Amino acid sequence: MSASVVVGSLLAVVIAHSMLAQGQVRLTAAQAQMSAEQAVHRQLLAAVAEAENPAQIVREAKKLNLVPPTYVTQLPAVPLTTPIGQTPTSTTTPTGTSSSSSTATTSTAGPSAAAGR
Repeated sequence: MSASVVVGSLLAVVIAHSMLAQGQVRLTAAQAQMSAEQAVHRQLLAAVAEAENPAQIVREAKKLNLVPPTYVTQLPAVPLTTPIGQTPTSTTTPTGTSSSSSTATTSTAGPSAAAGR
């Protein structure tokens, strides 16, 4: 009976050792995959940093024949509660009074008004 206990114990140790070895193989594979993914991540970070570089943005804009606008028209502020398609009848100034003339003046400014800014 003692021989069967020894053989059973040895068999249990061999099975446990093989399970441990399989776990180590999976861990090594996961670590290798993680290292590869980290390398890709670093490359992508470098690509994003290059793409965000203002000089690179200017180069890409020139390739696309993009130019700065000749003038900019300021649009009036519209409250979020105004329905789409409806123009606001008045705006509130910081002092709390209603004023509709200041909004109309900035929205109709043309190229000559913008050039003087």
